[in-house]
Amino acid sequence: MINNQSFEDMSVKDKLYQVLLEEIHAYTYLAETVKQKQEAIIKNELESLENLTGVERLLVNKVELLLQTRERYLQKLTDKEESSITLRLGEFINGIPEEEQARWISLEQRIHRTVEKIRRLNLENQQLIRSSLNYIHGMVEMLYPHEKDGGFYNKTGKEDAKVSSKPILNCNA
Repeated sequence: MINNQSFEDMSVKDKLYQVLLEEIHAYTYLAETVKQKQEAIIKNELESLENLTGVERLLVNKVELLLQTRERYLQKLTDKEESSITLRLGEFINGIPEEEQARWISLEQRIHRTVEKIRRLNLENQQLIRSSLNYIHGMVEMLYPHEKDGGFYNKTGKEDAKVSSKPILNCNA
């Protein structure tokens, strides 16, 4: 990280490059967090999952701020004051001299790869959670079927009508 004085002395293009590097770092850390969430889901570590979800929210907020900063710098570089005009990073890269494009393209590709990794891991986590919920629902259905109105039994094993005529657990409610 650079200090504030040297950051103020940088050109807008250099500031944009620095923000993109920070963005990559945040995305990388986010990908690691999502991967750890996947392991917590598999191991059924609910407390760890809750903590990682909190970290994930903080990282998403940081990325949103970095994206806003990126947008401001892109607007400054194109001298476009209108907020409705959004310049994409790829368009900016196409507008800079060819000798500078390689390092910017590399940066853009790193961002895209990391974002794609996060997207893929999130989809895998959704599938894991969906599978877990289907398994639990199936177990509940197996243990407490719906076609039976009773479900409370006394110590002799006979149904106890005094208790309730509703099932112990209604998973469709």
